[in-house]
Amino acid sequence: MVIKRKIYQVKNQNGEVIAHGTVTACAEQMGMSPAAFANLRGNCMAGRNTQYVIEIIGVEEIQDKPSTTWKYGENPCKCCAKGPKVWPEHLVSCACEEHCGHWMSWWRDYWGRLHEKYKK
Repeated sequence: MVIKRKIYQVKNQNGEVIAHGTVTACAEQMGMSPAAFANLRGNCMAGRNTQYVIEIIGVEEIQDKPSTTWKYGENPCKCCAKGPKVWPEHLVSCACEEHCGHWMSWWRDYWGRLHEKYKK
């Protein structure tokens, strides 16, 4: 399965490029967590933060390697190297910003089953 990741370019108010790459790479270059960068990206795209200009400059396609330990119906993040080391008891999902194909199909199936179970 092919996964597409967006490539960003972050400029300051003077137009100087201060970060370039995926969400994780840009966050590292700016000295923040990927979640904080994602929040900043959302605010910049919505016009709530004018300190930075964040642009999507490309898309990187990577080939997803199928996991050998993932079982259908179980969240694949439990066996993913990027997943949490200790899985909280009631946590349904804990995917990183680079959603793998396994996580996306699990998520569609999970919500599909919930809608089917609770539809009126």
